[in-house]
Amino acid sequence: MRRLDGITFFITNDTTIPQTQIIQRYREKNKIEEAFREMKSQLALRPIYFNSY
Repeated sequence: MRRLDGITFFITNDTTIPQTQIIQRYREKNKIEEAFREMKSQLALRPIYFNSY
C-alpha cells in the first residue's frame, strides 16, 4: 500500500466531465463549504416552531 501514498483518486459516474474539471470542482468544494460555515456562524439562527391548528 505504500506505493499509493500521496496519490488521490477521483471517482465519478459522469463520464462526460473532463478530468481537469473534476479536479477543479473538487478543489472549489472546500471554498463553498467554508462560505457556508461562515454564513452559519454569522447568522446564529435558532429553530423556528410553527403551531398548526
